[in-house]
Amino acid sequence: MAGEEFGDVEAIFHEGACSSTTEWDGKYMMDNNYQYSKELLHYCLEREIPFLYASSAATYGGRTSDFIESREYEKPLNVYGYSKFLFDEYVRQILPEANSQIVGFRYFNVYGPREGHKGSMASVAFHLNTQLNNGESPKLFEGSENFKRDFVYVGDVADVNLWFLENGVSGIFNLGTGSCGILPGCS
Repeated sequence: MAGEEFGDVEAIFHEGACSSTTEWDGKYMMDNNYQYSKELLHYCLEREIPFLYASSAATYGGRTSDFIESREYEKPLNVYGYSKFLFDEYVRQILPEANSQIVGFRYFNVYGPREGHKGSMASVAFHLNTQLNNGESPKLFEGSENFKRDFVYVGDVADVNLWFLENGVSGIFNLGTGSCGILPGCS
């Protein structure tokens, strides 16, 4: 792993990945989202550094209810969701014997300021807000007007990450508001 000498590391918050749900290059996705995550995890385990990482609600696939962190509820629909699911499965096997904190957050639709640089990968809320500000009728794609989404503010996500670090809790958890609305009314 590059950069072996970071000095004293209190924790690693692994929030990076290829998050494109339309990416179909499985090797690219697995190298970036699965293999690299495993390398970071083992770096942390060897040094007893807490490891908090971004999983995704995409592990649930097309579910509209019962978002339960258990195999029978997980049916990813794309390569991104599958890469996150596989890493969660890997973590589940390691958790019982882990000598340091491991936390996976299944983020729902995170939104917040300064998303413009992300282009098409910016949050649904960002795209809908941009359309409204441009005087357009908000729409993501054909048929999306009846989709439901759980939007969670990035500041709340950061607070939850820090709470878990401070309290030493390990596991895989959903991170959303627990409520949703039909698009575009949720924006």
